[in-house]
Amino acid sequence: MRGKITEHSYGLATKSGLLEVVFANYPSVPNAKTELPANRDQFVKDTRTKIVSEWSINYRGNPGMEFRCENPDSIFVVRVYAIGQTIYEIAAGGYRKQIDFDEVNRFLNSFQLADGS
Repeated sequence: MRGKITEHSYGLATKSGLLEVVFANYPSVPNAKTELPANRDQFVKDTRTKIVSEWSINYRGNPGMEFRCENPDSIFVVRVYAIGQTIYEIAAGGYRKQIDFDEVNRFLNSFQLADGS
């Protein structure tokens, strides 16, 4: 793929963990079959976790994946979508003793593109 990938990241620390949205704009439409697993693998590497579950999802017909990864101290739940020329990563997690799964689910389920897509 030629051209520059532009990435944006926004995070919020809460009492029980971390909420994060990352999106990367590609110069052309990325191949979801390779980019979604690549994003998952990079997240797991960056957080030093292991995948404990994973399944396919979609956002209004656009391909995605959700996975849960853990290490002895932390748990993360992540959704990654390929929508047009953009890969979206929505992640929530925290320390095992503090994580608020209601907050995690509210955050993950709140994902919506501003243009109504």
